[in-house]
Amino acid sequence: MSLWLKKLLLSLSLMFFQQWRRDLVSRSKAKGISFYLKVLQTARRSLIALALLFLSLQVMLLGLVMAVASGLYLLPWTLELKAYLALGLGLSLFLFPLGFVIYGLSDRFWYRQSGAEDMVEKFIEENR
Repeated sequence: MSLWLKKLLLSLSLMFFQQWRRDLVSRSKAKGISFYLKVLQTARRSLIALALLFLSLQVMLLGLVMAVASGLYLLPWTLELKAYLALGLGLSLFLFPLGFVIYGLSDRFWYRQSGAEDMVEKFIEENR
């Protein structure tokens, strides 16, 4: 094979590999940006949910205090019966929201809501 043909083949192969490397870097950057945007979206949704959770807990606490105080004041029952009623209402109004908070902060809930479950399933399907 002549020298100029070897140089031509070497030049063409280098051009091919440089283009292949550029495409690979470009795809890697695109995947990195996509991952970053998904993390950013998840963080934003988590912050919004946390703010709404905090606000709802404050509203529930205020409602609990107002309802129990006014209800006990207006009832014509004995003091002991009012105390038992206050205890029952207080426990029920505390335990129901606590159940929602526990569910809302569970790993399984956030795994599904953040879209991580879909990303993992898609990754597993692509790599089979």
